[in-house]
Amino acid sequence: MAAPDGRAHDCPVAIHPADRADASAAAPASIRLLPAPHPTIVPATDLGGVGVLKHGNLYLLSDAFGDIHPDSRGLGLYDLDTRVLSCAILRINGVRPTLLRGQSAASHISTIQLTNPELRRDPSIKQGTGEALSMRAISVMRRRWIAGGLAERIEVTNYSPRPQRVTLDLELDADAADIFEVRGRVRPRRGTYRQTEATAESLVFAYDGLDGLRRRTLVSFTPGAVEASRRAGGGGATGGEGSARVSWTLDIEPSGNAAVSWDVSTDLSPMAGRRHPAEETPARLARAVTAHAANGKGGDGDDGAPAIAEPAVAEEEYGSWHAQCARISSDGELLDLAIRRSIADLRLLRNDGPKRGEHYVAAGIPWFTTLFGRDSIITSLQVLPFMPHVARETLKVLADWQATEDDPERDMEPGKILHELRVGELARTGELPHRPYYGSIDSTPLWLILLEETYRWTGDLDLVRSLWPNALAALEWIDRYGDRDGDGFVEYERRTPAGLLNQGWKDSGDAIRHRDGLLAVAPIALVEIQGYVYDAKRRMASLATRVGDTELAVRLDREADDLRARFDAAFWMPDVGFYALALDRDKRQVGTIGSNPGHCLWSGIVPHERVDAVVDRLLNPTMDCGWGIRTYASGQPGFNPVGYHVGAVWPHDNALIAAGMKRVGRHDAADRVASRIFEAAQRSPDFRLPELFCGFDRGLSDVPVPYPVACSPQAWSAATPLSLLQTMLGMHADAANGLLELDRPHLPAWLGKVTVHELRVGERSVDLLFHRWRGNTTSAEVLRRDGPLELVIRV
Repeated sequence: MAAPDGRAHDCPVAIHPADRADASAAAPASIRLLPAPHPTIVPATDLGGVGVLKHGNLYLLSDAFGDIHPDSRGLGLYDLDTRVLSCAILRINGVRPTLLRGQSAASHISTIQLTNPELRRDPSIKQGTGEALSMRAISVMRRRWIAGGLAERIEVTNYSPRPQRVTLDLELDADAADIFEVRGRVRPRRGTYRQTEATAESLVFAYDGLDGLRRRTLVSFTPGAVEASRRAGGGGATGGEGSARVSWTLDIEPSGNAAVSWDVSTDLSPMAGRRHPAEETPARLARAVTAHAANGKGGDGDDGAPAIAEPAVAEEEYGSWHAQCARISSDGELLDLAIRRSIADLRLLRNDGPKRGEHYVAAGIPWFTTLFGRDSIITSLQVLPFMPHVARETLKVLADWQATEDDPERDMEPGKILHELRVGELARTGELPHRPYYGSIDSTPLWLILLEETYRWTGDLDLVRSLWPNALAALEWIDRYGDRDGDGFVEYERRTPAGLLNQGWKDSGDAIRHRDGLLAVAPIALVEIQGYVYDAKRRMASLATRVGDTELAVRLDREADDLRARFDAAFWMPDVGFYALALDRDKRQVGTIGSNPGHCLWSGIVPHERVDAVVDRLLNPTMDCGWGIRTYASGQPGFNPVGYHVGAVWPHDNALIAAGMKRVGRHDAADRVASRIFEAAQRSPDFRLPELFCGFDRGLSDVPVPYPVACSPQAWSAATPLSLLQTMLGMHADAANGLLELDRPHLPAWLGKVTVHELRVGERSVDLLFHRWRGNTTSAEVLRRDGPLELVIRV
């Protein structure tokens, strides 16, 4: 990295005498070799207070000070599934600074304000005057951004009346940990850490993985006299054993300032003479690797790194993202702030795909910053009226990965839509089946639902025709592989010990249990999956008519009718007036009370005479904790308000339930659920709804109790405010016929007016004003209309 004046600084690198013996005679004279790191990978158990920055496939988790500590919070700089920087701790004159303002919820750029603590009693501190530095005499501002890499500028200002000598120390380390290791997975063996290369302006950490790839982290820094040394050991709070340290000494006049900069980039290259494992991520994911090799970048002795762009480049991309979205405003600050955060977080979660120009919305940070079938589809459905481009991208990316072969080791069958794609070392060596992994029972019918709903809003029949072979393959999977025993219900059972035991959205091992607390035994037919399949077949019948296959349309409608009749007979529990969670291996009802049947309201499979019983049971205090509907009713064996799927509250789950309540005409219930979730957002840091929060009763806490390792942001939680708004406004489209329907729009009591600008229906756009009046009625008015578009309001 060049200095601000454009000149590179020629600075000495200090090496401990004990390290000189490790220097290789083959190393260039300008490079000194430091001992290889020996970091300890600490499993993450608490994400509280973690700040997030992300752009593209690179994301940063740091504490409020901006530091990366190798502790139980999983902090670090990550490139998709690999932690490329595991320690980065800043010290002022050897001590931790005082925090004035930490990082607020940001996207790709943030600023952190620090000052110095009281240092009068530290005899080691020496300044130009010979006096100690008084408290809050120095301002330290950390401005950082991600755009092709991580860059940070640290500006130090002297507000004392005397010249000051300020030393900044930056402790650095890179453990190249796979995200599954950070989550707690223990490997029998790992690859090899190489000696760290140090020059006057750089450090290069390198790790040779068991997958035959070398992962490098390149740190560049300017300006001034920089020292890079490697401690003989220590570990603890300041990094792993032998972490590197960069030091800057700044002499600053009164009212003067000085700045230093450092940045981080990463590369990946094949190791010479190493054969890649037989089981590895598909070759197209190594596009960047082969490109590096072809261009002579990466590998031994080459310190070239991708250029890190200025923040304005990423800001332009954010501007383009917002320009593609409908604009929403209201007289309710709660709604406006939640929607604004939602749109920004969805852009933050956007990943670059394996193909050039390909993008998708990652599921959540930090654990799921990759492509998930179910999560991407549901997120796309939630935001479709406001961001139809997200749905188009999701459909195409998932179609590209649709299974074409049978592979039991990955729960993979022809026509199936993937569950999870991983590109880290563990996936490439075959230690995990995620290359990709297909163990999801709902991704395939949900993909079909998304295809038809996207057609409704876009009228793009060319898109449907281009994906029709994928749609037919998905239908074939449902009938041939989804219904494993021919009983007419879709069920799951893993085919590999490495696969997921449960394969619905509640995929934790303890999620599906009988009333006595015993776990259900697979094959398991989940209640909501039958609803998804019913909805998928109804919608695909409509699309089949559009593409001219009337025979298929008639067959699918008939199969949907049959499924609806058999569903009610098999899943309804007369003794409790609710639907069973699932059917187990012996076709016994899994009779516990959970949120899953709420999704059946959304899919339309629930008969009219059952609607009120289902809605009222979901609103019962054993399910509705006051912050939203729990995943699992209290008072049952196995209930735990801190249980991932057995008592916690998931915003996206509530959004789908609210949409279902709206569909069946229970506006009161839909308003109640929507209000609960918006209130939870209001009491969440920066209006950011997390992946989930604990299901404790609202009376016990005036804020939702955080789940300790919840992803935040998380895609379908970020999309939830937009989904709830769509539910309130009752928006449905038929773009092919130039029609927009508003089905009983209804604003809750805390919201008086909502305006939606540039809502797109096919090639047309419209501006709408919704107004809540006395008497609990909501009106809708067209403010502007671009092209012929019929508006139908149902009251």
